[in-house]
Amino acid sequence: YEILNYSFISPRALEALSIPAGDWRLEPVALRNPLGEDTSVMRTSLVPSMLATLSSNLHRGVEQARLFEVSNAFRVREKGELPDELLTLCAGVYGDKADFYTIKEIAVWLGGTVGVDCSVEVGGEAYHHPGRCAALRCEGKRFAVLGEVHPDVAARFDIERRVYVLEVDLPTLMALEKPIYGVKELPRFPAVSRDIAVVVAESARA
Repeated sequence: YEILNYSFISPRALEALSIPAGDWRLEPVALRNPLGEDTSVMRTSLVPSMLATLSSNLHRGVEQARLFEVSNAFRVREKGELPDELLTLCAGVYGDKADFYTIKEIAVWLGGTVGVDCSVEVGGEAYHHPGRCAALRCEGKRFAVLGEVHPDVAARFDIERRVYVLEVDLPTLMALEKPIYGVKELPRFPAVSRDIAVVVAESARA
């Protein structure tokens, strides 16, 4: 299911990801007139919003979920300039049959839809479980990172079970798009059906 969250969040939600100091994601664009502390900065990652949504569903008795969001993350530029808008796809899953391979298959399938034959390598973010995460790369470019959320990070979002998230850099992925062969163009004209009646002598047997 597709979800849609606000683009502004609390800075504490970003800090909850355990991102190391000095990372640009901990220096979000601050709003001049926020509605409150919980909506005071522009999100630099879609993961906090995804984890909050997963937590909300868990606490409402939803036993399994597969969710995704396509939206922008915002990166600060020079003073006085508008921030960079980073188009991102974020997916989150949990449930009895969900595991690391579930989120990995989603990522590989997504690459395959645009003809990208990707390689899977060891790697992840600070909010991932160090032994259950990976990155997807094609032609030397990393376009996705995925894995199980670290238990300490999950606990900060009031999640007490295993959840898995995927982040895809969509501009990088689309720049790697390959042509898909074996596809024909649709006909220029609509199909035509004809009902033909033929008059023959009654003596004709066929």
